[in-house]
Amino acid sequence: MRSPQKMGHGGSSAACPQVPRSARRQRLRRSIAALRLPEYNGVWSCWISDTPVPTVDLPTEADTLALGRALAGLARARDVITLSGALGAGKTVLARGFLQARLGTTADITSPTFTLVHVYDSTVPSLWHFDLYRLENQDEIQELGLDEALAGGISLIEWPDRAMDWLPPTRLEISLDVHDGSEVRTAALSGDEEWMARLGTLPDLRETAQ
Repeated sequence: MRSPQKMGHGGSSAACPQVPRSARRQRLRRSIAALRLPEYNGVWSCWISDTPVPTVDLPTEADTLALGRALAGLARARDVITLSGALGAGKTVLARGFLQARLGTTADITSPTFTLVHVYDSTVPSLWHFDLYRLENQDEIQELGLDEALAGGISLIEWPDRAMDWLPPTRLEISLDVHDGSEVRTAALSGDEEWMARLGTLPDLRETAQ
């Protein structure tokens, strides 16, 4: 699959390829297009080939947090959500929004940079936040409790390329990128059919931002 076409902030959907869309694709496109904060004027999705690949412009940190909160409402036990991107791309910010929503808190949540994993077991299912940037050996992955996380928890994994051989194919992959010369970030979301169906039910980010 080709990479999602990036669209400039404030761009037009006319820049996307024109392809036939099923009723489900139309619903997903409308849902992604509804994910706007009041001050946001950009385009949220683009369709590549015959497959919908939602791409989201995130002009501010608040937008990234709101996307995390919105995704938190879709997650279920045994879900894996991977967060890829360069340093400073917004992976931890998105994870913070997700975890704050699931935990019902506004407290600051940091990445497990040195411990490699934080476990939040006060909720059902438990929440596992992995940061594998400093993983030195793939043999360490099981020592972090990944098997337990995959068996019944919800896993957020930063730097997932360190553990791809261990991850299930039915996962949501989020790739974050920073636009050159700006603070605007772009998130590209991809997953299997079940995840695409769930993304079609995403709420309006204006509600999750309140």
